[in-house]
This record gives sequence, structure tokens and C-alpha cells, in this order.
Amino acid sequence: MPDTHQNFRPTMHFSAPFGWINDPNGLVYMDGEWHLFYQYYPFGTTWGPMHWGHAVSRDLLQWEHLPIALKPDQNGQCFSGSSVVDTYNTSGLFEHPSQSNLVSLYTNTLGLTAIQDNGLQAQSIATSTDGRYFKQHIDLNPVAPNEGIQHFRDPKVFWHDPTNKWVMVVTEGQSIGLYGSTTLTKWEKLSTWGEEEAIHDELPWECPDLFPITDDQGVERWVLVIGLQRAAYAGGSGTQYVVGHFDGERFTNLNAKEDALYLDYGKDFYAAQSFSNAPNGRRIAIAWMSNWLYANDVPTDGYRGSMTLPRELFLITTEQGLRLKQSFIIDSLTSSANEAIQHNEPNQWCFELKQGLLKAELKMSKGTQIEIKPFGDKALTYRISHSESGYLVETKRKVVVSSSNVFEQAFPYQSRFIIPSQNALNLMLAKDAHSCELLLCDGLYSCTDTVFTHDTGKVTCSILEGQILMESVDVLSHT
Repeated sequence: MPDTHQNFRPTMHFSAPFGWINDPNGLVYMDGEWHLFYQYYPFGTTWGPMHWGHAVSRDLLQWEHLPIALKPDQNGQCFSGSSVVDTYNTSGLFEHPSQSNLVSLYTNTLGLTAIQDNGLQAQSIATSTDGRYFKQHIDLNPVAPNEGIQHFRDPKVFWHDPTNKWVMVVTEGQSIGLYGSTTLTKWEKLSTWGEEEAIHDELPWECPDLFPITDDQGVERWVLVIGLQRAAYAGGSGTQYVVGHFDGERFTNLNAKEDALYLDYGKDFYAAQSFSNAPNGRRIAIAWMSNWLYANDVPTDGYRGSMTLPRELFLITTEQGLRLKQSFIIDSLTSSANEAIQHNEPNQWCFELKQGLLKAELKMSKGTQIEIKPFGDKALTYRISHSESGYLVETKRKVVVSSSNVFEQAFPYQSRFIIPSQNALNLMLAKDAHSCELLLCDGLYSCTDTVFTHDTGKVTCSILEGQILMESVDVLSHT
């Protein structure tokens, strides 16, 4: 188990025992276990030659660390990718069909240097029959060679039943390439999407994910999730999504091509990936909880990087169109509301919460303004103002514990977004040793931030103007 006494070591969020982590990889459910692979450098706390770390869980909160799954070889480093269960042995790489045939597709990168910062990238394959030990097929790799694309990485693979084939989405610079295969070992190009759609910046897209999801009207839709390196809502790296249709070859956007749909409005939600093979068709995702602007400089000891809480995704109809909403997976948390809630002053509530979840439903009259401080100081402040136009949510984060000039310059930020008016505003606030994940409006709006302060014990909610009524409140603790 990780040393929870290390500086800012989380207890509720996943982090590696030692070393550097970034993107979640290969998320898959198999044999009753949730497998989390991740970009990992086990020999230092800044980004280095990429391996695949590995952990499993039965409840998505308690994780067992396992040996490294994939290591650099003569084909290069092991960049991001995905895993699928090859039940019927379509790959021909197993002795027989089995529900324990695990195939991982990942990006091998050769020639990565300070001068050539992306190297030669191609898609490779590895297999396992027990979810513990993996064979990297050096003789077969790469299974999707690079035919002259400078940025060609991060394959996400899924089975498409209507066309009876595997489909892979992979970033090709600032577009998404779609490929098809019946074997997982030979791929053909199907189409390209995105050159003039969605949000772009000066750097390549990363970590795509394409999946079907049934909306609240019972209609199957497709959602494409894409990592942005510099165009996040709050600045730096973040995550966008597009709602559309997929016919087995081409993806089409249901919205105007310039529509900006952000999966998170904070500054620490990147490379989101969903689990394949999840029971009952559930769509559950995890993101890397950091930002490339300062990830190498955060003031932690012995490790750098952690993951968000797993979140279940739903697609619902709003006045603005079809939108994703998110909900935390919190089954193993226990209620401690009676001991944790204090009404200290007429205009302030105080909640004792170090690691856990605060759930509340607020009724705010128009003209009301409140401040929520998850860490009891000014390290992170959410200000919510109710007016005729809706709820204005303003986030302000500052440096409390410093580690470098880069960190001091890139870490502080301020941003704002609007939530349309409704009868009541509900919130879920997940807090850990160095992070806060805030879901508002039944999870339609998400704001994820890391925070580095030693004042961690309380959450305060203060009324600056007007009146609020807390219709319901609960505190769930993680022990």
C-alpha cells in the first residue's frame, strides 16, 4: 500500500506507490475485476520512458497494485492505449476462446529525444490469459505501422457488432483516424474525422475514446472524447467531447461543428478513458488529475500524479441539447453527517471532512451569493451567484505550497461558467488530501482541481448575500 504519510498523498484517489504517472490506459472489466493500467515511470517523479503500470479493484475505490504490465522494448516506449477481452479468440493469439483472453493495444514510440520530442509512433499489441502477466508480441509489432503521420498515437479499440469487426480510433495530429480489423493484428483505414470540427489548439489531440451510449429517450448515440493539450476551459490540458453517430466506418457530429463541449471546467481533468466490457452496459470513466502546464512540478514527495474518482456517464436531454452528466462511484463510502455538520454562524455552515464526499441540495433566492471553500482557507474558492440568467460559478485557485517557479506561474487560475436557472442547485463535492472534484446540477457540470495546502480538515459554505435553504445534506467519509 502507498505511504499515506507522504506529502499530499491521497487516500481515496489512485496514485502509484512510487514514481510518475499520467494517462489512464487499458481500462477494462474482466473476471470480476476492474483493471486500471496507466502511463508510468517507476524510476523517478518526473516524466520519463513510459511503461504501463497496473492495478485492479473490485469496488473502484480500493486498488491492489500489481507488477508493471508493459515495458519499453526494441520497438520503443509504451505510450497510451486500450484493452479488450477477446472472448472468441478473433486474434488467433490464444489457445482457445475464453473470457480471460485480454488484448492490449498501445503506441510504441521509437527515437524519442529532446530534439525529436514525439519519435516514430505506431500501434502494437500485447496479450494476457490471466490479467496479470503480459506478452508483448515483438515479432508481430507494430500491428498498425506508421505510414508517415507525425503524431499517431493512443489507440482506443472496441467491438462493433453491426459490422462484425473491431474498430480503433487513434489520434492523427489534430484529427481522429478510424481503423477496422477482424483480427486485432491487421488494420485498414476506414475514415478520418475532425480536421475542421470541435476545439483545436497548436498541439496534437490525444487519448481519444469512442463509445455508444443510450440517451434518456432510449436512443443510441455515440460519444467521442478527445484530449486537448492547451485549450482546456480553464487553460492548459483538458477534455472535450462530441455527441454524434457512428455507422461502422464514419463518425458524424450531431451538433454544429464549432460547438465547444467540455467534460470538465476545472484545470485537472485530462486523458479521460472509459472501461471496456463493463457489466450491464455501464459507461464508467477515469481521468488523469493533473495538467501538463505544471504536472512535473507539483510539490509531492515520492510520487507525482493521481487519478480522478471513477465516474459513471449518462447522456441526457437539456435545453442546450444532448449533454453528458457524471456521477461518482461511492458505494463503499459511509455516512457521517451527524458528526460532521456544524452550523457555526447564521451565515455559515462548516463540515468536518478530510477525505470523502459532501452532498447537498441548495435553494437560493435570486440575488444570493455563496462561497464554498473546500479546504477551509483561500487555496480554492467556488463562488456561486444566482441571478435572472442562472447560476454563475466562479473558481479561484492560488498557490499555497510552492515547489518551483514554473508551478507558481502556471498553477493559479480563475474561471467562470453559467448554469441555467432551476428550482434547486444540487452539488457533490469529493475531497481528498490534495484535490477537489465538484459536480453540480446532477453532474451536468464538473470542476476538478488539485490543491496543495496543509489546511485540509474542513469545508465551509458562507452566505455573502441573500438567503439559501439547505434542503438536504449528507457527508460520506472514506476511511
